[in-house]
Amino acid sequence: MKSYWVIVFLFFWCAPFFTKAQQPVITHIPSSVADSTGIALLIHSPDNARYDTCGAPVAIVVAGGKGANGIILNYPAVLTQFGFVEVFFNFPGGGISNLLSGGIYDLRGPDCVKALCDVIKFCSGEITDDNGKYLSELISVEPNYQDVGLIGGSNGGNISLVTTGKYGEQLSGLKWICNWESPVGDQNQLADMGNVNTGGATITHNAAYNDTTGTFDYSKLKYCDTLYYNYTAFFDTLAGFYFDNDNDGEPGGTTDFPLEPLIYGTGFNTRAYYSQKIIQLGYSMGLIPNPHPFYIPTFQEAKDFWKWRNGGGWIDSIANKKPGFLFMITGKNNDHYINSPDHPGVLFQYNKFLNSGINLVRLNPDKSYLEYVLDSVYPGLPDNNCFASYDHLTIRDVMVPDSVDQKLLYAAGACELADRSIRGDHRWQLDSVYANCKKYIPVYYDSTETDSGSANDSAGIASSTISYFGQSGLSKVFPNPSSNQSSIYLYSDNDDFIKIEITDLSGKIIYSKTEKIFQGKNLIQLKSDNIDTGLYLISISNDKRAEVLKFEVIH
Repeated sequence: MKSYWVIVFLFFWCAPFFTKAQQPVITHIPSSVADSTGIALLIHSPDNARYDTCGAPVAIVVAGGKGANGIILNYPAVLTQFGFVEVFFNFPGGGISNLLSGGIYDLRGPDCVKALCDVIKFCSGEITDDNGKYLSELISVEPNYQDVGLIGGSNGGNISLVTTGKYGEQLSGLKWICNWESPVGDQNQLADMGNVNTGGATITHNAAYNDTTGTFDYSKLKYCDTLYYNYTAFFDTLAGFYFDNDNDGEPGGTTDFPLEPLIYGTGFNTRAYYSQKIIQLGYSMGLIPNPHPFYIPTFQEAKDFWKWRNGGGWIDSIANKKPGFLFMITGKNNDHYINSPDHPGVLFQYNKFLNSGINLVRLNPDKSYLEYVLDSVYPGLPDNNCFASYDHLTIRDVMVPDSVDQKLLYAAGACELADRSIRGDHRWQLDSVYANCKKYIPVYYDSTETDSGSANDSAGIASSTISYFGQSGLSKVFPNPSSNQSSIYLYSDNDDFIKIEITDLSGKIIYSKTEKIFQGKNLIQLKSDNIDTGLYLISISNDKRAEVLKFEVIH
């Protein structure tokens, strides 16, 4: 009975935000890292599901910052107005009263990762809450357990990636991640290149960082045993690293840049976790005294710490465990956290995913989805292609205007990813919003034309296409049928990236990879020895072209 009073209290407290939505529900789910209390969830549901025939997608909001609290009473649930179930939660040790999550907070470490894994399982209909209820039994709309996504706000993007990479094979309902300006990478998470929030209202930038190349001048890296940091009452004069940008051998100059670590541990187990690169250089350059202060970690300690807190190290694992995954990173012209115009945190994770081979990678939502969420034709919106290439200079021209509300920005991304997931729509550019369950099927027609021009030649290439590929016409796969290895032959008018995907006739993705191609003739090797005997479709596409080839494997 007590929890119902809390629900009513929350509803009236936050009533202005709960438009087009049902009264929120509070519950706890069991987790091995949250003792008997469980993990606290706040669930918002819409009046009507986004899809008429296949329910409401479920979006889990993963809070940013470095704290344990993810349920914020006055934080609006924006996705319910677009037909989503939107779920907030507290990490172990976070929250108070009926919103308390059990366990001990480990600064987004392995316990927090396991807790998020359990939240995803609950939102995917795989486990019940502490009262034996599934998500569908707590809300009035039908959740779509196979269209679950994570919204990683700022640092929440790191643990979203870590959890998916660690437990991806257990999370069948998790289909997409939409991050917002997440500082992925340990140096990005610590903002070694400059932090918007450093010194309160003071904005600082590290002059040793080159924002056109994304590199540091480490010759300026120094260590000072009297560098002042007000960490705690007991460790307020910890020594530390800084960039001696004025070359005077002392910290504190107007251009010097002190590096801020993450502090974790208690007593003499307290460690100041700088990035792995800084710790490595600190030892290799002889900057750290010998013996080293107890609060400076060894390189192995730093490596073990950042393994759980840097999402970038898990992107390849995501691609291996969930090749059909969809990923989007969103951001505005001026990053909210890192004070550098090249958006290094955004660029790092985007490029890691670009080379990973997952189904879809995009920087910022399709323009049609942005205008849909903003309910207006908005000036200055980008309309970036999926899988486009960016560097430290070109990324500056493809971000969203600062005037766009961040919650509406990630809402547009979530709508696009959920729609693409449910429809199986992986086109590189969209012309409209597709808020329906109708499966997207590339239109193709059969052709039995072979290299020799004869039909039904078993040694030839059977091809199906919806458009020509460069000036030479159709792409080809040979040999076809294949028992061990085939090659895809294609022509390109310019250097580009191409997405190659193999699906069986039911639509299941067997293989997915993004390949770099060059102007002229290209040959891409394709192993088939680990593919079962049967008929398959090879999709070859980017923003300029789309082609589907029939492919047969015989063992």
